[in-house]
Amino acid sequence: MKGQKKILLLLFFMTSWLLFIPSITMGEDVGNIIVAKGVLTTEKCLKTPVCYLEWYDQSSLVLFTGKRTIYHLEANEIPKWKFDSGFGKQVAIKGVLKGNKIMVNDIIPLEGGGKMSKACL
Repeated sequence: MKGQKKILLLLFFMTSWLLFIPSITMGEDVGNIIVAKGVLTTEKCLKTPVCYLEWYDQSSLVLFTGKRTIYHLEANEIPKWKFDSGFGKQVAIKGVLKGNKIMVNDIIPLEGGGKMSKACL
């Protein structure tokens, strides 16, 4: 009887451990810190031939990289003027990557990058 209790107890701990491991590994996929370089623009500017250097909705901002990857940007305690100073220009963005969204922690307009024309996109 004591041997059966030990085996049952061992099986209980093994199954508990197997159920606990996936929850630990899922927590690792929360986000990775990324530094990305690209053009700060909006999805509307990517789709239309004429784009004015104005934007109003922060949720529509995207980073268009040289590899033609589009990351949607979400401000994470970044003042609006930092986005204004980099809009339409090449910028470097540091933030947390979650899927195709970057939670922006810092943004720096790149010197000499200038504004990119629509032909470059």
